Amino acid sequence: MTAEEAKEAVMELLVTHRSHWLALTRRIVSYHHGEDVLQIGIEQIVKTLPTYPKVITNPSGFIATILSRRAVDELRRIHAEARALEKHGAVPEKWTDPDVVEATEGYLRVRAVLSEVLPERQHEAYVLRHVGKFENAEIAEMLGIKVTSVRKDLSLAQAALKDEKVRQRLREHLQD
Repeated sequence: MTAEEAKEAVMELLVTHRSHWLALTRRIVSYHHGEDVLQIGIEQIVKTLPTYPKVITNPSGFIATILSRRAVDELRRIHAEARALEKHGAVPEKWTDPDVVEATEGYLRVRAVLSEVLPERQHEAYVLRHVGKFENAEIAEMLGIKVTSVRKDLSLAQAALKDEKVRQRLREHLQD
């Protein structure tokens, strides 16, 4: 597949599989924010695609990576906004539930440690599996790798997370 064919395939997949991409974003961020994340992600892809310097070997994986990263960025933005509002005494309604606040803060702290200790592909596979709740075949398609590679990446990530030094870092981050 040539670079131009790959870019055309990305554009076609954005249009023909929109519901799939929306489901992906909604698995990472809330239902309410999923549409916004998808729209911003599509705009980002459309804007950068003509000058994208690398050859896209897996159009679905390319889209999934961009949208997943955009969704995580949105989670971080939401979290920062909520903390700023809370600091000034104006807590948004969604954040008034202490369980939601605690779960989100914990997730972001754990994600920070994961990104430090796991290689990028293992990290992405782990987040897609355990946060996005995707099946191995779906992850393989999104990342442009074989299902056996997904299983191996998940196994290596799990093994890394069992390391006592990593567990200690996780405990330290969660205690802050």
